[in-house]
Amino acid sequence: MAYNKFNRLKKIEAVQQVTRYWQKIGLSNKLIYERYIRERFFISKRTFEEYMKVDVLHEMEQLNKKNK
Repeated sequence: MAYNKFNRLKKIEAVQQVTRYWQKIGLSNKLIYERYIRERFFISKRTFEEYMKVDVLHEMEQLNKKNK
């Protein structure tokens, strides 16, 4: 079975949603990572920062075009 990025993108999207929710309340990214992301998603701080830079919608569109 061929590898695609779909599951990775779903995880990134989930991390971004949790982060956006807590940012609206007023927490910093450092605090969000330490309290909510690290224990739930088991990723490092660097990975968290990289995930926040990803444009998930654009990546999903590219993946869908590639699969068609």
